[in-house]
Amino acid sequence: MRVPMRVLMRVLMLMLMVALGSVGAVSLGAQGIRITGASTSRFVQLRPMLTDSVPESAASTTDGLDRLLQDGTLARCSGDGFCRYFRAAPPTQLMALMQDVDATAWGFGRGVSARAELRFREAFGGGRSLWPQAQQQLDVLAAYVDVDRERVRARLGRQWFGSELGFRNFDGVLVEAQPLAALVSVRVEAYAGRSLLQGLARDLTSDALATIEELPPDSRGILLGGALRWRPAGGLGAVRAQYEREIRQDRAGLYSERASAAATLRVGRARLSSEVVYDFAAGVFNEARLRARHPIGHGMDISAEGRHSAPFFPLWTIWGTFSPVGFDEGLVDTRWTSPGARLTVSGRGAYRRYQETDAGVASLPLRTDGWRLGGSVAARLSDAWLAQGGYGVDVGSTASRSDADVMLRWLRSERFSLAARAAAFETISEWRVGTGRVLGAGADVSIAIRPDLRFAADAMLYRQRTAGRTLEGPWNQRRATVRLEWSIGSDPGASARDGAR
Repeated sequence: MRVPMRVLMRVLMLMLMVALGSVGAVSLGAQGIRITGASTSRFVQLRPMLTDSVPESAASTTDGLDRLLQDGTLARCSGDGFCRYFRAAPPTQLMALMQDVDATAWGFGRGVSARAELRFREAFGGGRSLWPQAQQQLDVLAAYVDVDRERVRARLGRQWFGSELGFRNFDGVLVEAQPLAALVSVRVEAYAGRSLLQGLARDLTSDALATIEELPPDSRGILLGGALRWRPAGGLGAVRAQYEREIRQDRAGLYSERASAAATLRVGRARLSSEVVYDFAAGVFNEARLRARHPIGHGMDISAEGRHSAPFFPLWTIWGTFSPVGFDEGLVDTRWTSPGARLTVSGRGAYRRYQETDAGVASLPLRTDGWRLGGSVAARLSDAWLAQGGYGVDVGSTASRSDADVMLRWLRSERFSLAARAAAFETISEWRVGTGRVLGAGADVSIAIRPDLRFAADAMLYRQRTAGRTLEGPWNQRRATVRLEWSIGSDPGASARDGAR
């Protein structure tokens, strides 16, 4: 396989960065730099879908737009004498190469550091066009300067953080302060800047959004938000409240406006937690959750949860106009751990009820409830052998899924491990291809070559049983991943770093 010149140039650039980092870490004295990276190569076998057609006489039914073919495949007949359907195309392959680089530099002044997170991509094979990010060969996930003082901390540049409102990416400034640190443990947080696609670090008007949204926003978004955190004395719990507003850059419209509140509380041996997320623009609660966990002795604990959930869509997307409905759910799970933690057994069950959809027909009403059950077992067979297994089933309004997996791992030492895996799952849904069962088997290996160098690889082979519907596939697939994790430079310590919060 011939390697394009642009790939060689990126490799040379990366080697230069690593070399400069090594020199800098050694020669800067009070200053320093640490670079960590992950070099990943991933192989995936893909099977695209094609549009095909047959004469209307091939359909097993004779009226209506949607008809079934003789093998059970759903087709649409538009009145021109043909029925059209989707079928599996010949398999194709994708080789995806990714290089993640995370660099932190410090020593520019008291509490001043800088950080950059970069991701390089390249793809080969016939399935290159099926990878949405194959054309985006470089992403700057984060690039900011951090100033950390006794009571105030500020970050300026491209950054991201997670909260009850989800992951937020933006270009701007974030300030955290403890104005009354001597009296009460209260932290105030404020942030503002140009909003980016969540998880992608790209602008709202980028081509990446245009490929999936027919009507993407024509104006960049401006993000404004703040949060308040309080930890009472004695470690009894914590409270966090947050407000966030996103508007058009020209201030001519609103993209989103939401607020959240979360709290945890310890009462004796019990732990209570709650979370509320409210969407002011839609006037609905996206999330309302109350959870309680309590140990009941002899290595066993039990938890119960009540939850209301509804999808969130910003106002610039068309999906919110379809009035997606939410659900209410109750969940109970238990866990038992043997003395010495040699055996752990857990089980869970939940029941949910969906809100009224005002959809469907009288002869085929939509299901309004759902449930899920599952459990897992982890056993330490010896100091070198670990076995795990689990099973779960989830039945919803329009879909159901069941899956099982087992794993046997051999821990030769802290530096080497080898595992064999097996999996099976079945998905029944009008929005997925096929109703057959999928069986999978594979293995993974992990080797710590040095404290700053780790190699990992895994491979899986999947086989689908299509239940006689030949036009669906089979959707067999092979996957393999090779990953090399490395680091250069000394660790500046938690006070000089800013990891994912």
